[in-house]
Amino acid sequence: MKSTFFYLLLILGIFNTVVLHAQDVHYKAVPLPVYTPPIHPGFTDTGITKYEITTGKTHKLLIKSPDVAYPDFQPPSISDVSNEFAKSGVQPYKFSNIEPADEVAGFPEYPFSAVVRIVMEFQDPGNGEKHYFLCSGTLINSSYVLTAGHCVTGSEDLRLTGAAVQPAYNMKNAPYGNIAVVEWYSFNRWINNNDYDYDIALLRLEKPVGNTTGYLGFGHADAVFFTNSNNNFNSIGYPSSDNGVPVFEKGERMYYMSGYMDFLESQSSVCNNNKGYNGQSGSGLYYKDDDGSRYVLGVLSHGSLDKPYYTCHTILDKSKFDYLLGIIKGDSDNDHTAIAGADKPIPVTIYPNPSSGIFYLDLSKVPHQKIDLTVSDLLGKELMSVQDPGPNRKVLINLSNQPNGLYFIKGTIGKETIYGRLVKIW
Repeated sequence: MKSTFFYLLLILGIFNTVVLHAQDVHYKAVPLPVYTPPIHPGFTDTGITKYEITTGKTHKLLIKSPDVAYPDFQPPSISDVSNEFAKSGVQPYKFSNIEPADEVAGFPEYPFSAVVRIVMEFQDPGNGEKHYFLCSGTLINSSYVLTAGHCVTGSEDLRLTGAAVQPAYNMKNAPYGNIAVVEWYSFNRWINNNDYDYDIALLRLEKPVGNTTGYLGFGHADAVFFTNSNNNFNSIGYPSSDNGVPVFEKGERMYYMSGYMDFLESQSSVCNNNKGYNGQSGSGLYYKDDDGSRYVLGVLSHGSLDKPYYTCHTILDKSKFDYLLGIIKGDSDNDHTAIAGADKPIPVTIYPNPSSGIFYLDLSKVPHQKIDLTVSDLLGKELMSVQDPGPNRKVLINLSNQPNGLYFIKGTIGKETIYGRLVKIW
């Protein structure tokens, strides 16, 4: 079982990395939604759903509150009027300033290194067309990113088929690389009821990049904590467009906001009187305490399109916090991050990827055992199959006559199942 997971991570990681470098892919910022009331006022499903990006399968989870110690956010008894990014003579900011993060001393080091740009590929199940979007998020654990639910849940018309995060991405520079997203989790009250009090998603990554970049803590606080105008909060993300008009380098540059909140829209939605932009969805709303620790307490969720402008964040209450912590704790129990160090993992590589049509699957370090692989397009049409990689253990995959786009590898090596993806460009 561990070997199967290793195969999946290895090849899935290759896909996400190469998609991000495909220069002909245009990532459109996820629109900042306008609030609408929940579909069913009496909706009572308090559960959470897991979505596996590789297989497209969903699983409803029942997660108990974790019995585990975690650095807990404790709102200070005395309000902190300091500002994380205060400029000389201006403190505190009202939440109406969007400033380039790369102008702050120390960029792109921590905490900027814990902020990620999320790039995603969605597929229309009806016609196979691909659409590419971007959002913002924050690392809250070595292998987990917190973002908005509407960034990844898609719709009946679009299904997420690939995603990756880019920590500290700025102006086409990804100093920490591109890390594949393996699966996402979100609340059923968001997925099935469009309840903005639950517009939150947790992304699990293929590897613990947070051990390199650092990550913020996360916590929960009562709504009253957010309404104290002396409490300063911070939000960092990737604004891209305003009602279709490109601004702010089209999501290529990291920006920050810092200041206080203005009003509560609900007990789990706190707002500030400023304009939000497409692409900022999922930006972590975090607080820096007197000890210098930073805690994400919510994510940028929705706003208004017309004056008076305002932008709202879905905040974590204890229930949502316990769910997320339970997922992370359960994952550490399963030791997913240690699987790459399992007994003699078998490396499988694909190159070049992306390509104009010719790919090689290198199995030279795989033990000589039965191999059965297929390559198919987005609609599931099988294009080729391989049972014998030949004496040099390398498989030529020729997609020269196929249109540009995404292709799938699926098969078995011995008793293990593998999944992979190829990107044909140019």
